[in-house]
Amino acid sequence: RVILQEFALNDGDIIVQESMVSDGVNWRIFPLNVSTGVIDSTLTTPIDYAIDMKLGGSLVQSSPSSLSDTSSIAPPASSIGSKGTILANEQAVSGTIDVSQFGLSQLQPYVGQYLNLALKEGSAALSGSFEADSDSKIVFNGQADIASLTIIDGLKQEPLLQWADFQAKGIEYSSTDSTFSLEKITLDKPYAKLLIAEDKQTNFSNIVVEQTTSTTNTPEGVQSESNQEAQPASTEEASELVIRIQEIVFNDGSAYFADNSLRPRFASGIESLNGSITKLSSNADTAADVDIKGKIDGYAPVALYGSINPLIEDIFLDLTFTVEGAELTSVNPYSGTYMGHFIDKGLLSLDIQYLLENNQLAGNNHVVIDQLTLGRKTDSDQALSLPLGLAIALLEDSNGVIDLGLEVSGDLDSPTFGFGSIILKAIGNLITKAVTAPFSLLANLVGSDDDELNEIDFTHGSSQLTDTASSKLATLADALSKRPGLRVNIEGTVDEVPDAYELAEQKLQQQLLALSGQETLPVDLSPSTMPVSGPLADALSELFINTTGKTVEEERVVVIAKLQQNADGEGSLGDTREDTLEDTGNSETTPTQVTPDASLVEQALYIAMYNQVRSGIDIPKRELAHLADARAKTVKNVLANDLQIDANRLFLLNSRQHLQLKKSGVALTLEAN
Repeated sequence: RVILQEFALNDGDIIVQESMVSDGVNWRIFPLNVSTGVIDSTLTTPIDYAIDMKLGGSLVQSSPSSLSDTSSIAPPASSIGSKGTILANEQAVSGTIDVSQFGLSQLQPYVGQYLNLALKEGSAALSGSFEADSDSKIVFNGQADIASLTIIDGLKQEPLLQWADFQAKGIEYSSTDSTFSLEKITLDKPYAKLLIAEDKQTNFSNIVVEQTTSTTNTPEGVQSESNQEAQPASTEEASELVIRIQEIVFNDGSAYFADNSLRPRFASGIESLNGSITKLSSNADTAADVDIKGKIDGYAPVALYGSINPLIEDIFLDLTFTVEGAELTSVNPYSGTYMGHFIDKGLLSLDIQYLLENNQLAGNNHVVIDQLTLGRKTDSDQALSLPLGLAIALLEDSNGVIDLGLEVSGDLDSPTFGFGSIILKAIGNLITKAVTAPFSLLANLVGSDDDELNEIDFTHGSSQLTDTASSKLATLADALSKRPGLRVNIEGTVDEVPDAYELAEQKLQQQLLALSGQETLPVDLSPSTMPVSGPLADALSELFINTTGKTVEEERVVVIAKLQQNADGEGSLGDTREDTLEDTGNSETTPTQVTPDASLVEQALYIAMYNQVRSGIDIPKRELAHLADARAKTVKNVLANDLQIDANRLFLLNSRQHLQLKKSGVALTLEAN
């Protein structure tokens, strides 16, 4: 049995030249001070120890000629201290550790092997208590700090991430129950930079260095044994690490974004980022609370709040992102590329809500654009081929505000999924609907179910509005008052055959009135109500003779023959109607024994003469065009005078020159002012 009362090593100096993992790094431990309490060779009593040393590393410049040659290695700056107790017979150790001023740039030779990143400045500190044994038990409680770290893009030599200070308090790790928890992480002045290059690759795309398979010079048998020992535990054997972070706090953070794939280039920054993420956990049944606020370009408030769990396999989030009053001129590169126009003026406010659960995304985007003014047009081949001026006029209210609600959805498992693409698709669908069905949008605007406000129907032969048409115009006027950026084109139309028929009817009745000398005609005058005697009957007889060249007696013979023929076919004269007397030709008839009633003959005669005179009246296209024009003017007069729509927003099209002959009414189209 040997008992050593005390051991001390003072001012030791150890140099290690490591080239297995890196391309060559000299590590120096100096000075190294180690002391112990009593050491009993039975190893039954705890051994107290204390270690105090400094550690530093630098790239190998030249190999020292001897262990005592330290001239090529800078003195270490970081301090490492540890005190504790070793239970040798149980192969266990417990104690405290205190690391300060460890320069993170010293790890660059190792980081560079796997990542295209450069660690600039930055010093780490760690303190706490620990326990460990040969059964892989590791327990640690403490805190850590990383100050003034800047991570540089190793390819472009531009900052990617940096912060003034990173503090982690209340660190607890236990390998026994596979838990890792943090009470609080505080990030002071964090900064991130995201760049999109001309080829649309980001500055984060090429961070990972592509690894190549290499063999070592280790003897074959030893290599096999090493590889066998290095095999990871199976999924069933390995316990999944449970992570809990009570709070992450951001103080005065900022971010910068630039897209160099656009012409002109787009760039924007977010400043004054403050907020927190609380109760972050890898437990699938929980979600962390997010509450972060900042400002875009120094003045437009932004906020991100909701819940999120990024530590589970299928990420969960239920987040709301808001922006108030961001300048749209700052997104001119995007508007020029995808909208085909630059923006001269406008403010943007957003209220975006997204729910991502089981890889299914559902979102509601509330977009408010104030005083949007399009500038000059671009020649972008990626721009929407839509009349954006009309879309804006349709969507912009009387205060110059566009208030949109957009629902988006998608499956993250789909290979074509992209957040940007689904949002652009939703906006594109809305604009497409606005410009392809503008009157439907206007009807929805005033809560109307009538999506045919673009068609105002008229009675055949008339330019007077019906009650239904007047009601439709009132609905349209209500919508137009809410969309002052729109102007209306008004085009009168006719349905050639029925409109010409009614015009001929009107002209015939005017001729009857003039020839009869009557002051007015009966209100219900028609072929079937035509008097068979008196001034009107005489006027019709005169018009018949002048129009057809036949006498009344000749026509009476034809009528009697048709009535007799009808009686032979139907067995009765009582069903004779106007529609059976349209044909007044002189076809021969077979005499019958039935003699028509004299009053019925006279009625049928005047019906036949009325119809033939009306059919003989020619209605030229110019009169139909005049009717179409009168209808258009009626609509404009009602909109302007009765419904108070500015006449400067109402335009009559040349109905006469391009006469539409398929519908009896007025067709309306919309344009932007």
